[in-house]
Amino acid sequence: MAALILLLGCGRPPGLEGCEREGDPIAREDCRYDAVKVLLDDRAAFAAAVDRITPETSRDLVLIRLSVDHPEKAQELCRMVRTAAAQDKCQKVIGRPHLGGVPR
Repeated sequence: MAALILLLGCGRPPGLEGCEREGDPIAREDCRYDAVKVLLDDRAAFAAAVDRITPETSRDLVLIRLSVDHPEKAQELCRMVRTAAAQDKCQKVIGRPHLGGVPR
């Protein structure tokens, strides 16, 4: 159903191209996150979208945020991280999966 809505253009995320028009850096990062998270279940489309995110630090930030929000996919997402600082952060997320879970 969600795919049908996306195809019809209703509630469609702006895509990565639209994110670059965001003047506010935080809004730009949020836009990038939103644009790729909808592709999380489609590995090929997700990987292609993540590869288009520049700079590298923004790409890594998106991947870390997704790792926290989706701890079940953290191992896979952290393998995509490229910078040393982000790899360190990602390893902490993997080591503490409760960070992304629902509070008890």
